Amino acid sequence: MKRLLAPVTVAAVIALLAGCAPVEPPARPGSASPTTQPTSSSAGAPGSPRATSAPPAEIPLEALLQATDVGTGYTTYDDQLGEDHGSIAMIMSYCGHTAYSMAAEHELAYRKQSVGQGEQSYVHEEVTRYEATWAARHLNDLRGVLPRCQTVEIMGDPNNRVTLTVVGTNFTGDESILLIELGGSGRQYHAVVRQGTSRHGCASTPARPKTKRAPSQ
Repeated sequence: MKRLLAPVTVAAVIALLAGCAPVEPPARPGSASPTTQPTSSSAGAPGSPRATSAPPAEIPLEALLQATDVGTGYTTYDDQLGEDHGSIAMIMSYCGHTAYSMAAEHELAYRKQSVGQGEQSYVHEEVTRYEATWAARHLNDLRGVLPRCQTVEIMGDPNNRVTLTVVGTNFTGDESILLIELGGSGRQYHAVVRQGTSRHGCASTPARPKTKRAPSQ
């Protein structure tokens, strides 16, 4: 993966990735509130199907960084910039912990995009919404496996090793982790942020940030 080699401070990266905090989606028009109680005509009827909530809304575009949030000359891409090991899930698989969390079995919605200047400087984002409690479970599982993945061989190649170090926690959202990946041709940052039932993962080469306030739920 090509990476930006110019020195970038952790504080600058946090300023950028603080804007990665996802938002909880609005309810679909006409959908019932999850706390709405069933009416007497349907609640006690033997053999009648139990009322269920409407399918979750798609993850809104506002949950992801836009090119204007990052800086002049950046473009938004629907495809992933950078090689696949830009994602924290792929890094964990290289470390031998592909199934480090069962949260993937409880996903409700997923969206990704990249903002960058081609392969030289970019932020890749992934937003996942889970069933209740599973976003928090994912963060707990990630924290548990990270001590066993401080050195990772990319694609099993002992000549292509990187190190992973936690350099920031709880800088945005309900909880968050910031990692720096060093090795190969430079550095890369990974941030995992939880807000409510959503998890947002960012990988940055890193790009130069503008300050962006995390959107409210």
